[in-house]
Amino acid sequence: MGSAAAGSQAMRYADDLDQFTATSEKAMKHHYDPIKGVWRRTMIMVSVETTPFASGAMRDAYRMKDLSVSGDDSQFVLKISKDPKEDTQIYYEDVKMQMEAKMYADMYNRCDVPKKVDFLAAYVLELIERPRKPICAVEQYIAGEYKK
Repeated sequence: MGSAAAGSQAMRYADDLDQFTATSEKAMKHHYDPIKGVWRRTMIMVSVETTPFASGAMRDAYRMKDLSVSGDDSQFVLKISKDPKEDTQIYYEDVKMQMEAKMYADMYNRCDVPKKVDFLAAYVLELIERPRKPICAVEQYIAGEYKK
């Protein structure tokens, strides 16, 4: 729980923002709107853990916090290639495909189906304050055990 001085009385906050502000960095969020077929950009502040919590054959996964969002909605997974020479266009194509799949799942679910389907929203993140401005894929963090 964070605190800050306000006059002579200490303010108490129900968030954990204090522990992340020292490691925060500016990033460019690239999100795809599948209905309009356009990409949009937003500047955000994030905090990315320095050690991956999972590692696949091609990418490492890091916990990330979007500092403009509060609560559990601020928790994300950032995936970055192990190969610094990987074509970054792959990230944009993957996110576009995932957001289109989410759009079609939403349309399907509106048809009073017996079992609904869903896809996680995803976006591309450019870590603009880092050398070579690495491109990453980002999805909402879901607690649990991951198995491939």
